[in-house]
Amino acid sequence: TNQRPCSQSATGGPAAMTQPHRLVIRIKPLSKPRPRFSRRGGVYVPEHYHGYEDAIAAAWVASEGPCFDGPVSVTCTFRKDRITVYVKDLDAPKSKLRGDADNLAKGLADGLNGVAWGDDKQIQRFLIRKR
Repeated sequence: TNQRPCSQSATGGPAAMTQPHRLVIRIKPLSKPRPRFSRRGGVYVPEHYHGYEDAIAAAWVASEGPCFDGPVSVTCTFRKDRITVYVKDLDAPKSKLRGDADNLAKGLADGLNGVAWGDDKQIQRFLIRKR
């Protein structure tokens, strides 16, 4: 893999502030496909998607993006040919809530399909806050 390790703070205490980092990734955005099930009972994600995630990781490493050590604010803009991402430290306590913020938001969006909107693909801006 082309990634460098990015480990969590060993101390668990307040981390030093990291400079914000902005990156434009020249790639066509893809939605993460649902897991597939093999005939042998295994679960997998289609191979083309792994290449997509690897390309995003490689772009971050090539841009010398830092490894943030605490809560972060992420702003991303998806266009048909690129992704712009801006990451900065967030002055907030570590959340006690389990689960990734994006997965929590995805469950909410899917649950509101058909009742709050026709389809969650209508959402154009999604601020995800985890406390």
